[in-house]
Amino acid sequence: MPTSTSTTLAPEEEEELPASALISPAFFNFAIASCFVTSIFGSTVNFYLFYKFLRREGKANGFQKVCLVKTLPNFMICFAFLFWVVPVTALSLTYSQLPYRLNSIVGNFAGSWAYLFTPFLQVSLSCNRFYVLYFPFGVKFLKNVPVTNIAIVSSIGIVSCVCSIGLQETCGYVYDPNYFTWRPEGFPCSDELSRVILLMIFVITLTSNSFNVATGIRLAVSKVMGLRAQEAQRRKRRWMIMFTQSVIQDCLHLIDMVNATYVWTWNDKLWYQFLFLTLSFIVIYTLDG
Repeated sequence: MPTSTSTTLAPEEEEELPASALISPAFFNFAIASCFVTSIFGSTVNFYLFYKFLRREGKANGFQKVCLVKTLPNFMICFAFLFWVVPVTALSLTYSQLPYRLNSIVGNFAGSWAYLFTPFLQVSLSCNRFYVLYFPFGVKFLKNVPVTNIAIVSSIGIVSCVCSIGLQETCGYVYDPNYFTWRPEGFPCSDELSRVILLMIFVITLTSNSFNVATGIRLAVSKVMGLRAQEAQRRKRRWMIMFTQSVIQDCLHLIDMVNATYVWTWNDKLWYQFLFLTLSFIVIYTLDG
């Protein structure tokens, strides 16, 4: 949701103009080129990572399973930019010229479903690191329970239930080439759904960062017992790398949320809002991959 679960931009009532008529040609070309290049790079990276995780030898652990699944929503967002956002904007189409149902479906899957699913997976990664460090020998009653699989399937179910509401007319997210951004449809149903999704993301992000803080404290004060010094150092270094990765990814999504909720409102110029809504959205999900 281009980040902008709170962004409600209504189409022009008097005269509908495409983004190309509202910003300078130089900036319009920059906007198209930056989205095109970033979406190609993001799609390629996430597809490659998906292939590598899928072809990895041996049984995948929980961390690797979540990383595998996490490439899918990132790929969906980059793919939507590459084959929907860039073409319709480059052709200077207006919002009313787009097929509503197709625009709604693309927006619901890339702008809502993938946007909400990624934080669920991120909190799963943070929880995985927390569990490994605080319970290195596991929890007895969970040893034979496929916790990661349950977490992934549950996340898919919750996100799908919430975002299925957006498939109803006037309830979804759409791409608006007039403003070069994704937005709610501007009706009470879509605005309320946007607020619900934004609240869910804030709660999930807070939970994920709480796990990160607890994990960081554990890494700072704990020692790996029962192993030789060299092996203990190697294992701790690996945990630190995974912890750092999780923190960086959480920070990326937090930056995106701040941009979409607050920063974009500080200036009503279209070029400024493009930078902190649309470009921020695609860059964050490319870097996340």
